[in-house]
Amino acid sequence: MKYLTILFALSFLLTAIDETYAQPLSVSVEQPANGNRLFATPQGKFSVSGTTVRFGEREISDQSVWSLSAASNRFTYLDPTGGEVKVNQFSNSGYHLYSETLPFFNPDDSTLKLYTFTDGRTVIRDNVANFSFLNPAGQQLFSISNSSGSQSGERPSELAADPAGVTIVLYNPAISFGETTGSRAVLVYGENDTKLLFSSENQEITDLQVTPDGKYILLVAQDGSSSEIYFSDRFGNILFTLPSDHLVQGAEISEWGEYLTIYTTGMIQVYDVLTGERLGSASLNQNIIYAAYDPEKNIMISFGGVLDGYQISGSSVMVVDIDQRSITTEKISASLHTLDPQSLKLNRSASGNFTLKGLNEEVTIRY
Repeated sequence: MKYLTILFALSFLLTAIDETYAQPLSVSVEQPANGNRLFATPQGKFSVSGTTVRFGEREISDQSVWSLSAASNRFTYLDPTGGEVKVNQFSNSGYHLYSETLPFFNPDDSTLKLYTFTDGRTVIRDNVANFSFLNPAGQQLFSISNSSGSQSGERPSELAADPAGVTIVLYNPAISFGETTGSRAVLVYGENDTKLLFSSENQEITDLQVTPDGKYILLVAQDGSSSEIYFSDRFGNILFTLPSDHLVQGAEISEWGEYLTIYTTGMIQVYDVLTGERLGSASLNQNIIYAAYDPEKNIMISFGGVLDGYQISGSSVMVVDIDQRSITTEKISASLHTLDPQSLKLNRSASGNFTLKGLNEEVTIRY
């Protein structure tokens, strides 16, 4: 596989798009109905308020460790009452699928975390670096320690995967090496079967995503003043490396892995992965939460606002027409909510017609 490195600087030397003299682009955003906190599931609604979660016909209180699958068809939570930890899973209709006791789990461990796949498999982070993999019936398959072995300490490890759990990555976002801070990531294929994906003694991992089809992995690492983006296939072969002089907030890879959209504070750019060519860039007066690219219209789309917990206030959509060198802004009056900003995705329904998924209300963008 051909390795490609593109050196660039996010500066005024880049091709800029002047909003002041831009030709207006016709954009309409269908406003959400009421801004409620309910999230649609295949057979009902899901809502969360503090530590109270409602799923289907069920209401579960005082639960802080829970997970909703990407397809919203499985809901899993940990019950630490009675001095032991039980894992419970429900279907999207609220049917109780199982309740299993987890031996040797500490109910007072603040690092407990859940990850649920669409087939019902679950992964539990049961301490800073250990992960237990459960089958759809809640029975343990195997356990993996992701500890770096650093004597100076490390942050709790995280898991990134596609919704079906085909490609799974465990990563240490920050590892202390004394005077420097680094990170590492490993691919998990099964019990005692892992492969090193990334390792650095001076870069922290700030973002790691697996594409929905499980074919590609996107990793963003920072050293405190600059960033580097690594794009690989599911086997860990690096296809694309992109250094940046700025701290990248997030990145989005297109459905087929052809285009990479990155965004920093007030800046959005899109690249052709195969050639490394920068297709467009724009400076935006917006706190960007998510951005993507429409290759059919050669348009960049940005969604922004102020994120506070699950709530997004003062949100807006900005559409950048690269050919026309124009920017159009549409404000969203309703208050929106998201369970996870990384779950935001633009889905095409027709030419120039997109729906922003991952919110409590669908936001439709037409241009």
